[in-house]
Amino acid sequence: MTTDAQRLDLAAPKVTMQWYKGATVSFTVTVEEGGAAMNITGATASFAIIDAGATAIRTYATGGTGIVLTTPASGVMTISPEQGTGTSVFNVDETYYGDLILTTSGGAVYPLFQARITLTDRRDK
Repeated sequence: MTTDAQRLDLAAPKVTMQWYKGATVSFTVTVEEGGAAMNITGATASFAIIDAGATAIRTYATGGTGIVLTTPASGVMTISPEQGTGTSVFNVDETYYGDLILTTSGGAVYPLFQARITLTDRRDK
């Protein structure tokens, strides 16, 4: 188990995502702690997306707006922006940034990753 002091020094991993205009966007995340799946039953999650000017574009969350705790006892969640507003609110060839945050039922907050997201209109770019 990670202590609060250790967690303060933990930087969320950075990931790069390329989404395609008009494509269905959905991905799964498995939360682990100490190399084992973390039980996230009762947790909440949010995935906030901002543009380069730090303006909030969309926030997806558990409770029906794009994030489902698919198999919480095994630490699995599915993020599906298409269930919210889809990719229609994003401009092609612009870069966006997202943070996936998990809050456990006990109140512990885990930044799971930071994403750099680019929306393109073709797969061959």
